Amino acid sequence: MYSNFFLNKRRERAEFRMGCRLIVGELEENASRMASILTRGPWWQSDLELSTEAWEEHRHILASHLSHDAWRNVASAVRAAHSGRLIMARARRKMQSTDEETEVFRGLRKDIVKGADSLYPYLSKSDDY
Repeated sequence: MYSNFFLNKRRERAEFRMGCRLIVGELEENASRMASILTRGPWWQSDLELSTEAWEEHRHILASHLSHDAWRNVASAVRAAHSGRLIMARARRKMQSTDEETEVFRGLRKDIVKGADSLYPYLSKSDDY
């Protein structure tokens, strides 16, 4: 009986770390894509997309383990990716981007980096979280 409890806890922690790793990878990829888009020239011409699939699949696991601040930062990073997609789509339709959109896009990238940074303490095998 106790062994099942401990095995389940161990499995749950491993699943949590896996979810963190996948979401950090996704957020880092989004931040990298956004940096590339911002430095390549007319960023509204980019065909790069921002993904939130890992978040959609693993957020329920993170919800029970993350601190309130970490959860808020990661959720904000995901909202930033969604907003970035909307800004990119609007700029593509207009075939141009404004300086204001570019600055908002830069700010969204910072939010995504902050979300990824909030997950780093949870990536180790330590049970201190």
